[in-house]
Amino acid sequence: IASLLDERLKSEKDGEARLRVEQVRKAVPARRPAWMKELAALQLTLGANESLSTEGALLAACQNNLSQLWRMQLIYMSQFGGRMKKMPDATGKDFWLALTKPNPPLIDASVLEILVCPAAGVAAEAGLCTFSAPARPVSRLADGDPVGMCDDEAHGEQVVVLRKSGDTMVVPRGGPEHVEALASTAP
Repeated sequence: IASLLDERLKSEKDGEARLRVEQVRKAVPARRPAWMKELAALQLTLGANESLSTEGALLAACQNNLSQLWRMQLIYMSQFGGRMKKMPDATGKDFWLALTKPNPPLIDASVLEILVCPAAGVAAEAGLCTFSAPARPVSRLADGDPVGMCDDEAHGEQVVVLRKSGDTMVVPRGGPEHVEALASTAP
């Protein structure tokens, strides 16, 4: 309703009618879920990521996407995790895609870019996720265990690893952290 009233305010020429529409607009409470603030910040971040092109900036954007996905999982846990506040039991990319499934979705069609590595060179679309996720239910993992990874070849000799603690780090391809992430995550 608020968006319709805003549209009417923009197009209305009559001063008296504008005043009445403004009064109605003020009387209509904005009832947005608390997680919508997080989503707005995420959309701003994604908008900024569109202009990134250097290798370091692409790595930073990839780290940011994984970090934001983890934060959205924490929101999922509190909003949809039930009495036990559980994360989804899904594994692999389905763990991240679970964020698109609740009603309302935590990641809707307008921000699907968060599920795709900015360096991958592929367009975001429903059901697509380029990041690895836990190979087994996240509830069975320790805080320091890898829960996500971007192993895209576009990053060259580096990969991005996300730990259950929420920390992201860029590590050398083939290094011990990369090998550990390969063993505990799945595409």
